[in-house]
Amino acid sequence: MLDEMMSKAQFHKPSRLQTYAIDRLNGCVGPAWLDEQRLDYAARACEMLGVILVAGTHIDLRAVTDAQWSAAGDLGFSYAMDGAEGIYAGLQVAFDQFVSKNAKGGPQKAFGRFYQWLQFNKNKKPAGPIRDVARDFILDHFSIEPGTNLMGDIVNERRVHSASSLARESGDHPKTINRAIILAGLADGDTEKVTATMTFDAKAAEELMDRIRTSISVRGLEGYLNCNRVQAQQLVRTGILPRLLPDGPRVVGSLKNVSRESADEFLEALMGEAKVVSTASEGALDIVAAAEKSRWPAIDIVRGILSGLFETVEVVSPSLKFKGILVDPREVRATLERNQLQGYIGVKEAVELLGMRQPNLNTLLRIRKADGSRYITERIVTNAKDVPVRLFPVEEIEQFLRDYVSLKEIADREKLSSKVMRAKIDGWGVAPITEGFELGRIWYRRVDLETADLENA
Repeated sequence: MLDEMMSKAQFHKPSRLQTYAIDRLNGCVGPAWLDEQRLDYAARACEMLGVILVAGTHIDLRAVTDAQWSAAGDLGFSYAMDGAEGIYAGLQVAFDQFVSKNAKGGPQKAFGRFYQWLQFNKNKKPAGPIRDVARDFILDHFSIEPGTNLMGDIVNERRVHSASSLARESGDHPKTINRAIILAGLADGDTEKVTATMTFDAKAAEELMDRIRTSISVRGLEGYLNCNRVQAQQLVRTGILPRLLPDGPRVVGSLKNVSRESADEFLEALMGEAKVVSTASEGALDIVAAAEKSRWPAIDIVRGILSGLFETVEVVSPSLKFKGILVDPREVRATLERNQLQGYIGVKEAVELLGMRQPNLNTLLRIRKADGSRYITERIVTNAKDVPVRLFPVEEIEQFLRDYVSLKEIADREKLSSKVMRAKIDGWGVAPITEGFELGRIWYRRVDLETADLENA
C-alpha cells in the first residue's frame, strides 16, 4: 500500500516550515518568536499569513491544494522567522496589494480569510501571538471605532482616522480634512482626491482640525490683538504669527488662518515683556507711533520687544493688548541702529521654530557639519542696559529645517514607532547627525534618506 501511495504522490521539496517543524520535534532551536508558542500555533500562523499572499485573500480554504498550503507555509515562515516585525511586514505586503487595487472596505476586505480566522473564531481555539500582531496592524491602518470587538478584545481608543471617519466625528467636509491632513504632513496623498485607504494619526488629526475650526483669519487678528490691518499682515508674513499650514497655492480658505493658540502665545509673550505702570514714562509711545518717530519698522520693534532688547517696555491699560504696549522711540532708534536686528530672532522664537528646548539649541550651536561649518550661527547684541541678548538668523533656521528632518517626523509620516523606524533607517546605512538625543530628537539629512529610500525601493 505504501508503494502504491508513493507511486501516486507528487514530489514536493520540503518547505522551510516543514523543515522547521521536523527540526523542532528533534529538539533543535529555531526562530525565537516561533519557538515561544505551541508548534501547531506556529505552523497555522505561517500558513494562514502565507495563504492569502499565495492563493488570494478570499480563496476558499477547502479548495487550497497541498502544493499551495506548502507554498503558503514556506512564505509565511519567511516572515515569521523575523518575529512580530516580520509578521507585520507580511501584513504590509497584503495591505499594499489591497491599496494598489484601489479597493474599498475594511480589514476583512483587505485580509479576507486571514482576518476571518482571527475575528470569527467559532471553535474558540487560540491563535497564538499572531493575533496581537494582526490586531496592532489593523488598528494602525484602519479607522476602528472605540467599542468595537476586534479579535476578542474591545478597542478602547482609535489610533488612526480616515478622512471619512474624522468627517463623521467633526462635521468637517472630507475634502477639507483630506487637504489639511496632506498639507500638514500627517499623510501622503493627493490633496484633491479623498482616498478611503489613507489613514493618519487620530489624535494629531483631531487636534489639527480643532485648530483650524477655532483659527483666526488675518482680518480677524485686527480685533483679536487690537492692532491695525498692516500690523496683522506683517505679523503673519514675517512668521512671527505662523499660519496653520505653510503657505502655498493649495493652502486656501481657513487653512491660511492663524491658530488661536499661536495668537494667544504671541500676545502673552509680548505683554509679558511689558511692565504694568500707572503712568507711562516721558516720551513713551505705542508701537506704531514709535515706529514713525524712530523711523524703524513696527515689526522690528516687535522683534526687539520679544528678544528683550529694550529697557522701556510699558503698558498702562493691558486691555488694549497690542495698542497698549509702549516703548521709547529714542531707545528704539539707538538700540536697533547699533544692533541691526533685521532677519534675526530671539531664543524664544528660535526654539519654537526648531521644535527644540533651549539646551538642545545650545548643542546645535556647538556641533559641526562634516565640512566643519556650523549648522546655525549665533549673534550676541546688547540691550539698553548693555546686557547680552542672543539672536539667530531666521534664514539659517529655515535652511536647517529644509535640510534636516527628525526621526519622530519620519516615523509619524510612515505610521511606525520611532524604534522600528530607527532600525529601518539603520538598515539603510544612514547615520543621524548626532549619536544620541543631544538635540532632543534624532535628526537626519533629508538627502541621505531620499537617496537610501531610492536605493532600497
